Formats: sequence, C-alpha cells, structure tokens
Amino acid sequence: NVVLNAMDAMPRGGSLTIRRRYVGNQVELTFADTGSGIDPGNLTRIFQPFFRTKPTGTGLGMGISRTIVESFGGTIAVVCSPGQGTTFTVRLSAMK
Repeated sequence: NVVLNAMDAMPRGGSLTIRRRYVGNQVELTFADTGSGIDPGNLTRIFQPFFRTKPTGTGLGMGISRTIVESFGGTIAVVCSPGQGTTFTVRLSAMK
C-alpha cells in the first residue's frame, strides 16, 4: 500500500527509494518518495479507517498496513514535507 500510494503521488514521475538497515534487534525499512507530500492537516488522519484523499479506494489501506505491522510488534511512522515528498518508516523485530 505504501508503494502504491507513493506511485500515485508522483503522476509525472519521480523516485521511490526503499532502504533497509538494522537498528539493534530490529530491521528498519524506509520508503521515501519525491511526490507531492501529504497535506499537514491530513497527516494525523492517514491511518484512520475510511480516510482517503483520492476519489477511488476504500480508505482502508494505510489503517490495515498499520494493523499488520503492529500485529508483528512493529511500528510505522510517517514524515513529510509538502511538495517535497513523504517518508514512511517501518520497524520490525529482526529474525535470527
């Protein structure tokens, strides 16, 4: 869902950088796009069920994504700069 939303945010092209690194006993995945960013007024609502900014879709994708990540004991966070892009960070326990 994060990747699809990033693609939607860059209709004229751009880049999506996906990185993985280990932080202690966790693996951290970052998804950084160069899209339009998320309106600051919407930032706190993006994980709420049925919240959407597009005319299509159910508004469930990001909420379901967070539920899945949290069910594995992880976290998902977002930071953005409107007009400059958005970065999602997912942290999960690393498998040994």
